[in-house]
Amino acid sequence: MSTADAEVRRSRAMAWLPASFAVVALVGAALPWFAPTGTGRSGRLHIPEAHCWQAGRIGFLAPLLLVLTALSIVGPRVGWFGRNQPPRRLGRDGWFLAGAGVVAGIVLLLTWLLLPKSYTFSGLTWDNVAAAGFDMQRGPQPGYFLTIAAAGDAVVCGVVYLFAARREASDRSEVTAGIIDSHDGEDPGR
Repeated sequence: MSTADAEVRRSRAMAWLPASFAVVALVGAALPWFAPTGTGRSGRLHIPEAHCWQAGRIGFLAPLLLVLTALSIVGPRVGWFGRNQPPRRLGRDGWFLAGAGVVAGIVLLLTWLLLPKSYTFSGLTWDNVAAAGFDMQRGPQPGYFLTIAAAGDAVVCGVVYLFAARREASDRSEVTAGIIDSHDGEDPGR
């Protein structure tokens, strides 16, 4: 395989890399995030599972942010949109990916913290049920854990893009140095 073929394959792989966390985030959004439980003197409460749009009222923002970020990176790189734009820089996209993963992580943390304040079941709030003598637990479910993994994957993808940008810059500087070093000092115009 030639160097040009290897470069094309690497470029395609880099273009599709953010799709990995977008798919995980979509699956995580479709699955339940929390299965709150309450146990007390009178037994155990049966509380419906909470999905991302019910959990903490901001839970849906994490998978939404991750999917939109992936589309904004993958779309121009594979030609879905932005064809007449200048080529995208790996470094800028790397910071964008890592930042989106960190922000999604913050949203997930806030969702965890806000769940008791915002989730209601059968008209009762978390505090009402706790005041009635029930010990309430969040009961995280696979959807929440998958979205955490997707946020972590976004950060990892961002770091991969940043390392690729550094390598690309290093390769360009070596080529430029090779051109300058091969110059023998004579003016080619004479």
